[in-house]
Amino acid sequence: MFYTSTDQSGNFRTGELFAVEQATGIVTISADFFDLSGLTELRLGGIRVGGSGVIIREFSTDPLFTEDSNNIIPTQRSIAAYLANRLSIGGSELATESFIAGNVLVGPALINNVLSTAVRIPKVAKFEGDKAQIDGSILAQTMFHRSFDNEF
Repeated sequence: MFYTSTDQSGNFRTGELFAVEQATGIVTISADFFDLSGLTELRLGGIRVGGSGVIIREFSTDPLFTEDSNNIIPTQRSIAAYLANRLSIGGSELATESFIAGNVLVGPALINNVLSTAVRIPKVAKFEGDKAQIDGSILAQTMFHRSFDNEF
């Protein structure tokens, strides 16, 4: 049965097919009554999905997320570009204060083991250049530690 109606708030209905909320302009269409096969393009001012109350107005390809909106959904490529930019600080490496790799803790001023055991480096480690920021104390510490552990 098909009918049209308008209520005291100005909301318009065409049976169960179609409704318009006057105050918000939100249009509801029942997909059960429409055959949308062959549809090549559909332009909407916004859609409400579920009961969240959020109206989605567009998809964005902006990798900087400059709009900061609850009404815009980023694409996969823009999310990947955003994360790559944020995690690499624009370059190829991640800058971090410290990290744990296995049991080894590497911090801004130390290399330690989270299990409180010795950290053994089986290869020669070469520190050079202005950015290494190593002073003479590392040699003194190495000699001090060797006095306790002959296997080092």
